[in-house]
Amino acid sequence: MKLLENESKRIFREYGISTPAEVACGSREEIFAALRGAKERMVIKPMGIKKRGKAGLIEFADSGEDAIKKLDALDSKMHGHENVGFIVEERVDIRKEFYVAVTIDYAVGEPVLLVSSEGGMDIEEVAKEDKKGFSSMPISLIDGLDREGVLDTLRNAGIEDADAFYGIVEKAYKIFLDYDAETLEINPVALDSRGGLVAVDAVLNIDDASLYRHAELETLNNERRYKNEFEREMAAQGWAYLELEGNIGIISSGAGLSMSTLDLIKIYGGEPANFLDMAQVDGNGIKKGLEILSRKKGMKVIFINLVAGLNRCDSMAEGVKAFMAENTLDVPVVVRMVGNRSEEGARVLREAGLENIESLEDAITKAIAESKK
Repeated sequence: MKLLENESKRIFREYGISTPAEVACGSREEIFAALRGAKERMVIKPMGIKKRGKAGLIEFADSGEDAIKKLDALDSKMHGHENVGFIVEERVDIRKEFYVAVTIDYAVGEPVLLVSSEGGMDIEEVAKEDKKGFSSMPISLIDGLDREGVLDTLRNAGIEDADAFYGIVEKAYKIFLDYDAETLEINPVALDSRGGLVAVDAVLNIDDASLYRHAELETLNNERRYKNEFEREMAAQGWAYLELEGNIGIISSGAGLSMSTLDLIKIYGGEPANFLDMAQVDGNGIKKGLEILSRKKGMKVIFINLVAGLNRCDSMAEGVKAFMAENTLDVPVVVRMVGNRSEEGARVLREAGLENIESLEDAITKAIAESKK
């Protein structure tokens, strides 16, 4: 899970890392109301976009009214970029830029600290070309952060006041551990005109597998990840679901079979309403999938395409039969089911009033014909 800049900075502040004062954050319309009458010097940035400085997507303003004009100009440049919102902050008087990050070295399975005396847009080039301005050190998960090792690493990167800088590293590493992060990055860490160190930008990416330990982030992640209730319900079952714009609802087993089903429907002139991979599902799973998918608006037919390997056609057919017995559908169901115990599965389907069409081409042709009625 990739936190937005304002979310990362909120956590940074909770751990004692200074950030620029936030003036406003959100959509263009939400920010307008907060900017009116503001008098401070500001910076306006879209969130969630890499290398936005190089792309010319950062604006500076001298007042609220100026910021509104700059925000309009910035909004017009956003074509081709996904806009998840803007952040407006008081502008920092930067005297010097540094870089600090903690990430995972997957070769050894432990965190690694990365620091540089040259922060900003071109940190990758600094790491490649200016070896004296960049340094790193592994961090033992058992022994924790070694203060002397960190101080040596900071000095090796050309950071003169290593003692002052150590505080930011220590707090950043604590955030990294507490939030089960994959990457924490501050680029730049700015030395301001008052001699303070400020996290001007902030990146905090959380391991998805750990979200159950961070309830507030798990809720936020689900709200962002799933565009609608169907995606949320399918994900809760462990299934891969993607909303499409057609009228042929699809239930399938296995990603490869699901994708080829979509491709063939398109080739034969139909329009898929969704992608749904239920993998090695049983009868209960098929019944649950039909219960969810049947609520989708705009479908003219449901096409079930299943290949049984470790699972069984008769079990999956029982799920179809149970669903049909308990529900009245407004659309027809076309079934193609092959593999383990397919003859028994076909018998169960006949009991439910459905035909098992074993030829994939014939089944798709029938589903498309139903979708055009």
